[in-house]
Amino acid sequence: MRPAVSKSLRIGAGILISLVFLALALRGVRFPLVWEALAQIDLAVLALAAVPVAVAYLLRAARWTFLLHGTAPMPTFRELFSATLIGAAGNSVLPFRAGEIVRVAALRRRGGTNVATALSSIVLERVLDGLTLLAILALLMTATDFPEWVTAILQAGAALFIGAAIVLALASGFRHRLMGAIERWCRRRQSKKTERIATILDQLSHGLKAMGQPALILPAIAISFLIWGSEALTLWGVGRALDLALAPNAVLLCLIVVNFGLILPAAPGAVGTFEFACILSLGLFGIDRDAAFGFALVLHALLGALLVGSGLIFAAIDQGGFRKLAHTARAKTAKESL
Repeated sequence: MRPAVSKSLRIGAGILISLVFLALALRGVRFPLVWEALAQIDLAVLALAAVPVAVAYLLRAARWTFLLHGTAPMPTFRELFSATLIGAAGNSVLPFRAGEIVRVAALRRRGGTNVATALSSIVLERVLDGLTLLAILALLMTATDFPEWVTAILQAGAALFIGAAIVLALASGFRHRLMGAIERWCRRRQSKKTERIATILDQLSHGLKAMGQPALILPAIAISFLIWGSEALTLWGVGRALDLALAPNAVLLCLIVVNFGLILPAAPGAVGTFEFACILSLGLFGIDRDAAFGFALVLHALLGALLVGSGLIFAAIDQGGFRKLAHTARAKTAKESL
């Protein structure tokens, strides 16, 4: 299958999935009640709810400094923060979380970090995020009875992220043995690519080396909990702005379900999957569909405006514009990774 056709099929499938979940989210929603609630939103409280978003992304940049510690050249905190926001903006407007590719390209162009090293550090970062959310969900389940679909999320998430963590640990810990095996394989086939393969593996290992260093991985784990605590404060603040008194377990479950929902392929911005996840999780705590849908709309709009707006600003300042960076990101990443 040609790449262009394959890409079109993936985009079409993502849009179809978004439409299905959007239809499920809209089912039974009484729009006059939603508009009435939106008209009474407390804008001052909503503005305060935006503050933890900024804190969360500052923390993400701080965590990235630990994961990339010792990389040459080592990017500055400013460069990491800029690339993080640019990538978040890309994830909001591009399908299949392609913003991560834009993020890598942004850091490569500004901070000089190797593509393979940046990519492997982002994979480790995502695994840390998944494991952190799973730990929070496991704690919630000790204090609250949830339906079976929540248990299914925990089980599927554990299989995915614990499995990924094991693979990364093995790849990091047995890099030299892996290199020896690849070198023997190349010699048997008289391949001249051994040196290039060795270079790429070495670059990938730099992004994973924090796993074997407690002084790096333990602060990264602690920061991961602070990141999701900040994100939870934003959800709670949006609820207060809409006069919804959300309990802490409702906020945390919504946060977890929404973010695990982002794993599913969907249209840009996770339209549909985001709203359905909010309605599904908040419904367990007595929040009706009208209120939950209004909450999802406001939260989604707030996050989109903040992340896209700040990402565009940093892209204009540091990269000459987001469009230029987005158009060159895939080509640059693919070229350097070959």
